[in-house]
Amino acid sequence: MKNLYLLISFLCLGQFINSAIFHSKDTFSQKTIASTDTLGFGCAQKDVHEKWLSEHPSFQIKENQQKAARKIRLQNRPLSAQRGGVPYEIPVVVHVIHNSGLENIPDAQIEKGIQFLNDGFSNSGFYAGTGGIDVEVQFQLAQRDPDGNVTTGINRIESTLTDMVTFQDLEVKNLSRWDPTCYVNIWLVKEICSLSGCGVAGYAYLPSAHGSDVDGIVMESQWVGTNLNAAVVLNHEMGHYLGLYHTFEGGCKNDDCLVDGDRICDTPPDQSTARVNCIDGANTCSTDANPSDPNNPFTTDQNDQMENFMDYASCSVLFTEGQKGEND
Repeated sequence: MKNLYLLISFLCLGQFINSAIFHSKDTFSQKTIASTDTLGFGCAQKDVHEKWLSEHPSFQIKENQQKAARKIRLQNRPLSAQRGGVPYEIPVVVHVIHNSGLENIPDAQIEKGIQFLNDGFSNSGFYAGTGGIDVEVQFQLAQRDPDGNVTTGINRIESTLTDMVTFQDLEVKNLSRWDPTCYVNIWLVKEICSLSGCGVAGYAYLPSAHGSDVDGIVMESQWVGTNLNAAVVLNHEMGHYLGLYHTFEGGCKNDDCLVDGDRICDTPPDQSTARVNCIDGANTCSTDANPSDPNNPFTTDQNDQMENFMDYASCSVLFTEGQKGEND
């Protein structure tokens, strides 16, 4: 993720916002989230990203090059060697695509959604004490638009495309887009369906799409700023935007934790996409320990890490040191 941040900062340094990190005021307990495993949100990242790569071979080459460079950078590097210091700050613009309905959520709700996002990435507020880490990345609604004018970082567009299907991705984004090398573009709509049905809460493209017309995050507005259960979705999709895969990516294969599965060594192998009961837990792989892999931290079998933001469970509350290493 570091190259992505540096590109944004060098090209658009004047757009960065220096302000205090938000802290959640909600008092939901871990037990409350764990017992509310009924969100049923779906993420279409894998489907839309792989379809886009198949249609744009040059970006597939770019992604392969990024993966190779990443392995060289991280190979045999201890997690303790990661940087510490001032968080990266990334400007965000939210495009609310609405048809004058409830999906046209107020500014205050969007601001609260960004607050939840920052709390999740900094392991602060509600998330403090959950076992996660501070990723040292923060997001701020843009204060200047691409022309240098003062802005709230929230852009509203009336369109029937607020009810969209994933193949209309580019149509939605063409309604309003700020330079993706300078901002994280987030499009909020009423409903996202795929060819197999609805129930898609959101999706994002991986860093190989950075700077392209599809770069950014699309989400249903109902998941933004309503409560900490729903906040999982934006943390999850922002993780994809910054280069993280689902924890269950690639199943149980774990010969080399830098290239197998989700490519993160301190998240155990996982092959379940089911919304497992958070209290009971699950263990879907027995390949966690691998003494022949010097980068693998596990010496015993591990439960699936459903508390990770990149899982599908509604009790997701954290990122790991390995996931933080993607921005180092």
